[in-house]
Amino acid sequence: MVYIYIMHRIILILFLALGVFSGKSQDIRGLYVNKTDIILGDPIAENALCTYINECLFNHVLFYSLNKINFNDPQRTNQLRSLLRRLRTECHVNKIGAVGENFEFFLDKAHSYNLDPETDPIEQFDVYNMEFEFWSDSGVAGYYCDQYLKPAGFPCTEEGAFDYVKKTLIALRAMRADIPRLETEIYIGWIKPDQAAQLPSLVDRILPAVYIAARPDGTIELYNPPSQRQRLKDLAAGGPFNLLPIFNGEKDSYDSNLYPWLISGHTLCEPWLNYLIGFQNETDPLILANIHLVGYQWFKYTEMPPVPSLLPTPGPVEGTRYPEVLFPHLFLIPFQAEADEVRWTQASTGQVTVYSSDETIHPVTFTQPGRDTLFVQTFKCGAKSEVYPFEMEVMDIGTGIYKTDDRRPMTAEWSQNIVTYINESGIGVNFIKPLRVNLKLRIIDSYGRLVDTRDVHDGFSGRIDIPTGSGLFLVSLRTGDEAYIVKLVR
Repeated sequence: MVYIYIMHRIILILFLALGVFSGKSQDIRGLYVNKTDIILGDPIAENALCTYINECLFNHVLFYSLNKINFNDPQRTNQLRSLLRRLRTECHVNKIGAVGENFEFFLDKAHSYNLDPETDPIEQFDVYNMEFEFWSDSGVAGYYCDQYLKPAGFPCTEEGAFDYVKKTLIALRAMRADIPRLETEIYIGWIKPDQAAQLPSLVDRILPAVYIAARPDGTIELYNPPSQRQRLKDLAAGGPFNLLPIFNGEKDSYDSNLYPWLISGHTLCEPWLNYLIGFQNETDPLILANIHLVGYQWFKYTEMPPVPSLLPTPGPVEGTRYPEVLFPHLFLIPFQAEADEVRWTQASTGQVTVYSSDETIHPVTFTQPGRDTLFVQTFKCGAKSEVYPFEMEVMDIGTGIYKTDDRRPMTAEWSQNIVTYINESGIGVNFIKPLRVNLKLRIIDSYGRLVDTRDVHDGFSGRIDIPTGSGLFLVSLRTGDEAYIVKLVR
């Protein structure tokens, strides 16, 4: 059953074509999620996380605090399965990673969870992210020494810590024998050149901390500081690798961060674009040959600022008085070049449909008649619009010919003279008697696309055959201020 709605005397035909997709590139747009043990199993906290991920268009999520979860507790692992499944099906996340600092965590917790027969592939971690600050003197001499280095027989030195990390990364890569799609990453700070050169062959991605605050004048420069570029040269000396810079949005961070700059009215995409432009202007042959910039990662979820409403609120396009069938995008959402996504929420079903901004047809399914509301909102990386509500009355269009402004059947004079039909090659209209008016004939498919249009002049009689494929079509007949539509299925 196909339904229409009437609003402001305008009929909009919306058809079966629900789905979630996006036209954006597959660059990584990552987020570190902390306090996972607290979020897990809390519906309000999980909803807030999913909303934030959706609003910021993140597609790559790395989870901290997994070591605080009891993986032997079926209730907790079921909660984790539910959350990871939801991230992929409702929050549009492509990759989900577990962050750890030792091999035992990955083996006993993340990997055992992944290999559990109760865990579906959609509920698995597909990234193992190593976070072990082997360059930190205080960490190596203290916490790391007592917890990992001494028990594993490594000296409590920077060299010993780096050897420990290398051994762990090699072991993590070996886990691909169990899960071939598994990827490994490592976060790094300020490391030595010889250490940097050894990392590209050990991981799928390297995540250097690019913790730089905005300048006093409000501008940012994230790529070109000499220390940043030198680190890239050191890494590139080790061969090709994928680069994923980390930007710091943590409130009250001890490290330099962009939080004050973000809350002053900037978006999460601006640092990425600043870094990307710097990389695109790079001239060093070694960097150009060996570094593949694949996206960005933000640190960290609970300390990040809220998403600002910086985009214009979408609304109907004015000026079309008699659109017998108005294409959805022309009425519902003016094109906004600055938006990456357009998101529809249907009140009656709760169904959320996501379109990329370059999609010009936005089909929505109505399954039952009655009052309904569509809520539309646009998004760009780190920014959103306010929500615009469209209230409507959903009604069955039927199979007859109807006047579009009040759904009255076509007058007898018209209905007895005009016959629509289906033939082997398409659909057609037969004007039995000569017309007394000029008429505009239009054929529109179920996605709102114009298949054909003809000007039929006063005095014409006979058949007009229009080649079409199969599917549902609307034949639109308009003369002066009156317009009629008929639905045909071929």
